[in-house]
Parts: sequence; structure tokens; C-alpha cells
Amino acid sequence: MANEELKSRILAYVCAYADQNGFAPSYRDIQQATGVRSVSTVHDYVKRLEAEGRLDMKAKHPRALSTNRHIVLPCNSTQRLRVEIADGGVLFLDCAVESNRTGNMDFQLCGVLDASQLKGSIGSVVGCSIESE
Repeated sequence: MANEELKSRILAYVCAYADQNGFAPSYRDIQQATGVRSVSTVHDYVKRLEAEGRLDMKAKHPRALSTNRHIVLPCNSTQRLRVEIADGGVLFLDCAVESNRTGNMDFQLCGVLDASQLKGSIGSVVGCSIESE
């Protein structure tokens, strides 16, 4: 059980650090922040998180960790998504999620697309959430 707790702590730290700094922490940063005794243990846990699809690592790039942030949308519903951009801008869009005849999910943009809070024409996404009503 401690393994799952440590994995969760490492993932949470990587997400928070990347959100605050715009780049991933080093393994040494992760080690110090989570109280892990060795950098090799951090490496092992990062590899486990990568195998689970919760982190991505670009080979031979320093600080190349990135998080895979997923939103679970209820099937057969329409939700308003809030997409946060790195420059502080926000994009809102409505999307519908439906199951089709083959058992797969269809995703459609529908309704409102509100880009009035964007600050620039190009930006990277730093967060995505379902907007509560």
C-alpha cells in the first residue's frame, strides 16, 4: 500500500511543480520533496507511472516529464469544458459524449465556444476541467 501512496505523492508533486514552474522537476527535486531516500527509487517510480500512462518521458531530454491529464466525461451527456492556457487565458467549449453502435465513444463539439478570455492566438494547455454549473 505504501507503494501506491508514494506513487500518488510523486505524481501530485510533478503536477504541482510543472503547473507552478512551466517545466518538470528533476529527479533530485522529486526525491527531496517526497522524502524518498535515493534518486534511483524516484526513477523506478517514474517508470511505473510512465508504464501506467500517467506520466510521459522524452528520452535523453532533461526535465522531460509531462503529465497525462485526463477528464472523465459521462456518456450520453453534454458538458462545458474549461481549458486553461499557459498565458492565463481560458477557453470554454461545450461537448457531447455519446456511445455509438460499435460500443465506442463519439465526441462532438456543440453549442458554445467561448474564446473571449483567451489572451493570445497561440498557447499551451495547462489544465482542463468540467465547468460546474
